[in-house]
Amino acid sequence: MEFPLSLKKLQHSSLSGSLSLLIAITLSSISSTPVVAQTVTPRLFLYDGGELSHLRDEMADDKDGDGLFYLASWNPTPSEVNRGGDSSFLVSFWGEGVGCEPLAENGPVSNGPFDLFGKAKVLTGVALDTMHPLTRWTPVGEHPGCTGTARSATSDTFVHVNQQGPGAGGIGLYTYTGPSQKGIPFWQPRGVLGQWGSGFNQFIEGTFAVFRLSRKDKDAMVPWGGRNGTLEITTRQSVPQLYVELRSDDASVVQAKQELTLGFVNSACSVPGKWKRGCQIKFLFNIAIQRAGGWREQEKRRFFRAKVMFDRGQGGLPVIGGPLGASGNTTTAAGREQVPLWTSNGEPTQFESFSNKVFSVSISHTQFKDALRYVAASKMSKTFSDTTPEDVEKLFGQHWNDPQSWRLSGAALGQEVHNPVPGRVAYIGGSVTEIRLEAH
Repeated sequence: MEFPLSLKKLQHSSLSGSLSLLIAITLSSISSTPVVAQTVTPRLFLYDGGELSHLRDEMADDKDGDGLFYLASWNPTPSEVNRGGDSSFLVSFWGEGVGCEPLAENGPVSNGPFDLFGKAKVLTGVALDTMHPLTRWTPVGEHPGCTGTARSATSDTFVHVNQQGPGAGGIGLYTYTGPSQKGIPFWQPRGVLGQWGSGFNQFIEGTFAVFRLSRKDKDAMVPWGGRNGTLEITTRQSVPQLYVELRSDDASVVQAKQELTLGFVNSACSVPGKWKRGCQIKFLFNIAIQRAGGWREQEKRRFFRAKVMFDRGQGGLPVIGGPLGASGNTTTAAGREQVPLWTSNGEPTQFESFSNKVFSVSISHTQFKDALRYVAASKMSKTFSDTTPEDVEKLFGQHWNDPQSWRLSGAALGQEVHNPVPGRVAYIGGSVTEIRLEAH
């Protein structure tokens, strides 16, 4: 497999042009043994036009002899996702195969032939890389849990990576739900059983391209280790396809969105007891979103506040999700105290298709600590002002307020479509061509 991904870690660099960023993250398990916090030089994560060279030297599982550890599958199990302890690139499709068992896991993908790959530029904003035919994936039904014609079926959903470099390359995602001209495509949203039969994430089809990063001190990025204690996030993004079918006879909520997710872990943390996802937190930024019937002004006002959820599909992992405001505006947490969590320095969340927009976010260490406190308040059903440092420590360890203890554990470009109506069409296609994360 030819896939020269490259992760460049630079001390000083500038990024020209506009950017945008989206991501959904998978975190590997955390050791229960506490680690002494160490001072680590701030690093820069840079993805630029399909190149990620640094990863080639650190792959944990080199099956193909190309120096790259990667995984691509549908409905991967946690053990499959977390296989390998070093940096890796993951492609994950979440949903349900028509003609397959509802809880089928670790499904296969195909690199083609597949007719929609040829339309990648129109559907995602990034052209197909004709020089690297193995850097494209779509779910297929060659799985013991699939029967009949499903065994030879393909989907209308795919991920592809173009490695042509700055100005041409990038990661493209296309997520399709509902019927097409060929009938009902193989890959569709989950049914009523949801993820792993838990009832969680019902009617969701998700498509993710994930950078899982090493947290070893020599390789780790320390997001709040810079002189000013601020993490700067900037990306270049496009969403040329964003459609939700309007139906006057059906008021079901149907929604398509694209998101950027960043994961952080405290390397000096050990949390006792039953809190499985202690020491970790995820930030999810809504970049583009459209829902059936549009948005009433009251809905938009509620939408423009951040909320925390404890993701049952990820073992109760705390996820703070919310939008980006106009440049200069700060997104605050839901609730009367309106805790400031991050500041936008670029484009706001989009409600229609767009091309080549810059999304830029800054999170100060003070805002990050407030986010941890907000999570603790929500977990313990307290107000933010009544939540103590000891409460936060129960979730994130004694070093929760130490900027040198936190590591970037991953970043992901993600798309999710919520569609409970089999006969209704909803889809989204987009791409990211540059990602920059820097500690200032």
